Order: sequence, then structure tokens, then C-alpha cells
Amino acid sequence: MLLTFAVTGPWVLPVHGQEDLFLVDDDTQISRISFEFASTKSFNDETLLRQISLSEPGFRDKYFFWRNEIYPFDPVALQKDVVRLRRFYNRNGFLRPEISYEASTLDVDKNRIHVRIKIEEGTPVIIQDFGFYSDSGDYAIFLFEGELRERWSTFESDISLELGRRYTQLAEADIKSQVGSWLKNRGYAFSSIGLATEIDSTYNTADVRFVLDPGPLAIVDSILVEDNVAVKDRIVQREVPFKVGDRYSGSRVSRGQQALQSMNLFRVVLSDLPEQPVDSTVTVRYRVREVELRRIGIQTGYSRATGPSVEGNWQHRNFFGGARNFNVGFTAITGFKAAQSGNNIPPQVYGASVTLRQPYLFDPDLSVTVSPFIKYEKDSRVLQTDEFNRRYGLTTNLIYEFHQYRSTSLSYTFSRNRLSGGEALGTDDDFFRKSILAVNSTIGKTNNFLNPRRGWILRPSLETAGAVLGSDVEYVKGSAQLIGYIPTTRTSEIIGRLSIGRVIPFGLSADGLDGSLGSADSSRYENRFDDVVFYSGGSTDVRGWPDQLLGTKIAREIFDKDGNSLSPQRFAFEPVGGKSKLEVSISYRFPFPGLGSKWKLATFIDAGQVSSRRVEDGSAVTDDGTLALDNFKFGAGSGIRYETLFGFVRLDLAMKLNPDDSDLISAQNIFNGVDEKSQLRRFRLHLSIGQTF
Repeated sequence: MLLTFAVTGPWVLPVHGQEDLFLVDDDTQISRISFEFASTKSFNDETLLRQISLSEPGFRDKYFFWRNEIYPFDPVALQKDVVRLRRFYNRNGFLRPEISYEASTLDVDKNRIHVRIKIEEGTPVIIQDFGFYSDSGDYAIFLFEGELRERWSTFESDISLELGRRYTQLAEADIKSQVGSWLKNRGYAFSSIGLATEIDSTYNTADVRFVLDPGPLAIVDSILVEDNVAVKDRIVQREVPFKVGDRYSGSRVSRGQQALQSMNLFRVVLSDLPEQPVDSTVTVRYRVREVELRRIGIQTGYSRATGPSVEGNWQHRNFFGGARNFNVGFTAITGFKAAQSGNNIPPQVYGASVTLRQPYLFDPDLSVTVSPFIKYEKDSRVLQTDEFNRRYGLTTNLIYEFHQYRSTSLSYTFSRNRLSGGEALGTDDDFFRKSILAVNSTIGKTNNFLNPRRGWILRPSLETAGAVLGSDVEYVKGSAQLIGYIPTTRTSEIIGRLSIGRVIPFGLSADGLDGSLGSADSSRYENRFDDVVFYSGGSTDVRGWPDQLLGTKIAREIFDKDGNSLSPQRFAFEPVGGKSKLEVSISYRFPFPGLGSKWKLATFIDAGQVSSRRVEDGSAVTDDGTLALDNFKFGAGSGIRYETLFGFVRLDLAMKLNPDDSDLISAQNIFNGVDEKSQLRRFRLHLSIGQTF
């Protein structure tokens, strides 16, 4: 029985001998809400708290001194919450739950109330009979013929509720939705489903009956497009995965809606069936709201390894019609205040490109892009001078998107390159051509592309240089990355990653890297392969090591182009990289107590290696592409995650478990022969934004 409280304070609660509760007033705050069960417990406290309006202080409120939120107690709201809980139990198969709050206690000194809700669930309603029927009372299977009858039989057995289980309205609604989707995906555009559930409150049993009216099988006779202005009807109609004359399919209509949304031409895309006669033909309608076709965008970001960066572009989304996308963009990675070890010159990249994308190249899933580009790049880890490398050329991409976020691309890039020389290196600037043909793919299945919790993703890649239009760099390179997501509970998951790669130089490139062409040519080819070989270490790789600095590295002094040492004198590690690479990582991600569902904690262990090795006396480096178990480097640590629309913001503290001496000594000390190790160099903080891997 619900009790009525006074309208003005102090509030009066039924106390059953607890006289302090008469002192509840407008200033009373909630200290805690708990649930007590007289017998059975079918739902956890978190689920029940989501059904009520009152809330209690969480982890942040209790343990973070800067939090100052209040949780007022409202006895009227408590009465309504009891009603909400009763209805929740009713929907989940409990007809007569008994719910009370008389055991609540008040701390008079602090004016804080502990709300105690006592629940006696009662006897649940059990499913006694379950079935699908037609309007005439026959079994639903007789509504279908031939192959459809066989498919219905399999589908019905898969989704049928088990007799003897607890009845819930949610399960009932879920089955109704699945049956509706099954019918519409097989051509029954005008199908309807009724419910004729009978509940016996005396014996607590339920007879669950679904009544199906499939209607006629329908063929698409027209595709309407409404509210479009600049984008022509034929552009919209060609993107949907069906045409006039095809059998209606609800899933294809939905995929068409997703395809139109992914074109970036429409702010809103809605699909439905307009009012029409119920017969063997159907009209499908798409209503769209166009975006501004011309757009200017600027994005900024920050990484500890590269400092602030900015990316901007001017875009026309319907260039000369046909849904062509024309984009003029620039990128600037400044390196300003980057957290480089020692006195390294931080990496800097400045580039610009023009990209034209032509969608629907003979097929709605096939598109082509053409992009001339120019890039200036400075990275003291692969250069010993304070000079920019330059690269300009043209990239073309043929992309087949067989599923949203799942695609295969064939790309060709031709570029002219200049690697800076000078007195510091004892060489002239190196001008050479690169001609690269590559195939890349992303395949797999996950529950969510940006923040997956279940499924797998495979990213294979194969490229060759030198085989098309001539190239001064010759190699074949293959790599693959496999990521798996396994949920362990409703809010936690294990993430595993395996990466492997191999580069095989051939022709003059192989001779140059082997030293067969002399020291000058060998040095030149080594520099040409700096962006071809594999590296390890970094926030999305083996954590604990700086970007690309796991494995063999060489301490260098940095000079300007004229061979003068920079002031102050600076030194840097140049990563050697390797012809082969192997990495393995395991992470466990789980909720951060009290900080909400978007916050996560993570623990991880990473392992990896590249194939380059120092010879025994340490005077040279050799690389035959061989990997060995005893050469793995391990990093471990923990971190914090915050979920955003574009992936997780991740902050990790990692530790090198088995570092080399060069991992614990600065580049300057190694260059000068000083054996001064610092154990602080075992640790590294990684900050990154985006997908987990």
C-alpha cells in the first residue's frame, strides 16, 4: 500500500518504530540506495537502479574532493519509484511483487538517509504454451510453400521460447521483431504480426501466441526520392542495392539507407513505404536532407612523440554532379615541444594534396581516387641533418567496399624523392623514383567498428616496387595484422593482436643493402629503405618503447646541412628497423569504478621484435630477415580509456621488462661512450586517440 506524505516539511515516513525518520526534511540527502530480497533475486542492483529516478552518490562523489554534487531525497519520487519497480517486475513475469521501503534509516547528525528497498518477487509466470499461427487458427508454417516453408521451419525452431522458462514482455517483443524482419526480408512488404498471449494469474502460466499475416509477396515497382535539391534522383537510386523489378527486401532497403548516409551528401536519410495499395507491387521511398556541398574543415591533435598537428581541407561533395568528391587538403605536424628523448630534433611533416573521388565505377561499391601530392618531412631518427626530405607524386586508388568499414583497395603511387645529403653525411642529395603497386584489405566482423567488444579484424597487405613504370627502389613487402575481441563479462573484454611482416629487396636494392655496391651506394640504399622496412615500439605497437625505437638503433650526432653541429649539441637515436617483424599483444579492458560507462581501465602486455641485429663486436648491423624467440622484447603496464565518437582516448603507463643497454642510456652518452644507465628510462607514458589498435 502506498502512503501519502505531507506537502510541506518536515517529511513524514512510515517508520515502524524508527522515530528518527520523522525528521526527514527538504535538506535531507541520500547516502545510499540498497535492495534487500526476501527470497529470490532475479535482477542485480545496477539493473534495478536504472528503473528508478532517485540516485545515490557514486565513486567520484565519495572519493574525489572536488566533486560537489548533491543527491536530495524526495519521498514523493520514492513512492513513484516503487510503482516503477512494480511495473518493471510485471513486464518481466512477476504478477504480484511486494515492494516496500519502511526499513530505510536516517542518520540524524548528518541528515543523510539510507534508502532500503525490500523486494519479495513472488511466483514468476511460466510459459506453458508457445506457437505461431495464422488468422484462421492454423499453424503459421502452412502460410508458406516450397523452399520458404523449409526456411520458416528452421527459423521458427531457432527463435521459439522454451516451455517452462519465465515469461517476459521483452522476449516477446524481441521475437515479434525478428519475425517481422524475417518476413520483410523475404518479400512480404506489408506483413503484420499480432499477439494473442493469455496469462493465467491463478496458476501463473502464459500461453504465448503470435498471429501472422504475411500479405502478398511484393516486387519493387518504383523507388521514390524526396527532398533532394542538388543531388539528382538517379544518383540516389544507383546507390541502393536493389532496382525496380527486384523482390522486396527490408534488409536491402536498410542497406540502401546506410549506403546513402555514407556518401556524406546527406545529413539525414530515412526509408519507408509510403501509403499505397496492398498488392504484389511496392513503392520504396527515401527522404533525404542534403548537407552543405562546400565545406571547409580544420582538425587539430596532439601526440607526445610529434607535438601539435593540424589538418585542414576544402571540400566539394558533389563536384560537377555525380556525387564526385573534390578535396584540397594540407597537413602540418609541427614537432613543437614534442617529448623526444635527449635533444632530438622532433619530426616535422608538411604536406598538401588534391584528391578527386569518383564513386560508382560500374558498381555502387567500386570507386576510384586520383591524388597528386607533395610532402616535406624532417625526422632526426632517420636523418642526421636539420634538413627536410621532399617527395611529390601521384597516387591512384581503386577501392571496393563490400561492407561498411570493410574494403579492399588496389593502389599505385609514383613519386620523385629527394633525401638530403650534405657535408654531415658526406654525400650529395639523393634523387630517385619510387613506383609502388599495393593491395590492402580490411575484413572481419565486429559488433562496433570504432569501439568493438566482440569479433575479429584482419588487415592483410601486399606491395611491390620496381615492377611498374620503373623504380629506383625494388622490393616485395607483405604484412598482416589480426585483432580479436572476446567479451568476458557484460562490461569487460580481452583484446589480442598479432602482427607480422616481411620485406624482400631484389635487383640493385638487394645488392646495395648487402654492401655489394660499395659503401656510398650502400648508405644511399639504406636511406631509401628507411620508410620501407619495419619498425617496432610506440603507443599502438609495443608500449614502453618510444615510437620505432624497439630493437637495434644507432646514436647519431645531428648537424646542419653544412656539417656544423647544432647548438646546443644534439644527439638522436636512428632506428635501424628490420626486414622482418613480429608482434603479439594481450590487453584486458574493464570498467573504471564509479566513473560511468564511458570510462575504462586496461592492463596489457606487449611483445615484439624486428630482425636487424648487431654483430658480436657491436661495430656493424646485420639483417637476414631471421626472427628468434629469444630476441623478443616485452613491455607491460596499465592505462585509462575514455570512449568518444571517434574511438578511445588512451593514456598508458608502460614499463620495459627486458630492455637492452641502449634502452637505458641516452643517445648522447652512447655516442660519447659513457655507460650511464637510468632506470627511469624503463618507463614511458603513451597518449593516443582512436581505435585500440
